[in-house]
Amino acid sequence: MTASGESRLEKANKKSPFVQIMQLAIPNMISFLVMYSIFVITIFFVSATNDSNMLGAIGLGSVIQNVFGFSIGVGLMSVLDTLVSQAVGAGNPHLGLIYFNRARIVGTIAFVPCFIVMFYTEPILLWMNQDPLTSKLAADYVRGMNWGLWPFFMYNAMCSFLRSHRLPEAPLYVNAITGCGHALFCWLFLFKFHFGAYGVGIAMTCTQWGRFILLELYAAVLHPETHAHGWTPESLHNLWEFVALAIPSALLMWSEWWAYEVQSVFAGWVGPMSLAAHVAASNIVSIIYMGPCGISQSASALVGNSLGAGDVRTAHLFNHKIIRGTLVCFIVVAILMCNFRYYVAYLYSRDPAVLSILCPALLAVSVFCIFDAMQACQEGVLRGCALQGRASTYKLLAMLLIRLPLGYLFAFGWGALPAMGVPGIWWASVVGMAITCSAYGAIIYRCDFTKCAQEALTRHEKEEKLKAARSPLLDEEEAAGAGAAV
Repeated sequence: MTASGESRLEKANKKSPFVQIMQLAIPNMISFLVMYSIFVITIFFVSATNDSNMLGAIGLGSVIQNVFGFSIGVGLMSVLDTLVSQAVGAGNPHLGLIYFNRARIVGTIAFVPCFIVMFYTEPILLWMNQDPLTSKLAADYVRGMNWGLWPFFMYNAMCSFLRSHRLPEAPLYVNAITGCGHALFCWLFLFKFHFGAYGVGIAMTCTQWGRFILLELYAAVLHPETHAHGWTPESLHNLWEFVALAIPSALLMWSEWWAYEVQSVFAGWVGPMSLAAHVAASNIVSIIYMGPCGISQSASALVGNSLGAGDVRTAHLFNHKIIRGTLVCFIVVAILMCNFRYYVAYLYSRDPAVLSILCPALLAVSVFCIFDAMQACQEGVLRGCALQGRASTYKLLAMLLIRLPLGYLFAFGWGALPAMGVPGIWWASVVGMAITCSAYGAIIYRCDFTKCAQEALTRHEKEEKLKAARSPLLDEEEAAGAGAAV
């Protein structure tokens, strides 16, 4: 590792575990909140058009882009939380660069089918029996947004890369700048050029490209020691092994996002008031989740750095402190949410029909937030240990076999079981997430951290052998090139 890289990592490691966790988690939390504000800004400008069809279309289009685009990109790129953090911890940032370049290659390949599928948004929504006009507007929005999918993938890869180098503040600065720019783009394409739903998608594309370019410049200019813009021939090798770890990472993200979207469909089947209450509850959950999400990213980087360095004791310490601290904090959050749920609900709607559904649902949401926070932090630890494979299997089963079937049964009733509507959907989410947490807890409890550190070392040695095997060939090529030049 370079001298500046060593000094930064060594200086960070001298601080207490709590300080290290907070120094990574707090910028991540704020960054995610600012990033979420981009969606809020979009809804604000669309609402200002007084076009209810367009507003509904943006919601439907978001479902398609989340399930078939964003969740896949975020999931695939999150494998860097494992590989780069372990490489940096081992004092081998060059290997981290190789992994980073592989992520870009895999992300570019994955972008192509995502791009194609999302161009068929209108037929997909019509197949789901959605309104034809709303489906057309949603397709317009997605077509405009499609061109921002590749920079979104690359931006998330760079975020993971920088986090692993203990540089979490970069996305925060970039999101703050592009959030302001997004408001300008929305105004231009909606009210100046009158592009409608397609213009909203173009505004999102401009914002995604802005985030990508600014983050690339930040890394190149302010932190050249990370070598974020280098290229090595080794990046083209062992791609399948990279994908074998990236796919479980993507499944962890995709299965949960898919479950949320299917639950929204259930709520829509119950009725329009129920859908409004469910959307409000989902919005509250999303805002609260920014905290666990930031802590989860910190857990991946800290545990991965420790295991890469062979420091099993510190990895154990981070694991215990992160999970226990999260549990205590979100029990407090749940108690506050439970006690003040009527006031929170009133912020989202003053319609008595919606409030009568939303307030009981927030009781379930209060409990759900505890398990949601726990599973997020456990996933962070599991990513740091490179145990995504087992985790993704358990989560997929919990979502498909527990959460969604129970959500349908609790919402609509069956036999002696009464229909509970939206509150039933969220109580099913509590059960599904509690089972996921239990499965994750069992994996972590039985995890041999020493073995994980050894596996990280084995990966590093394998890459070094590949590099050593190619070095003579590269030397011959360079010599031949020099001879030709002479």
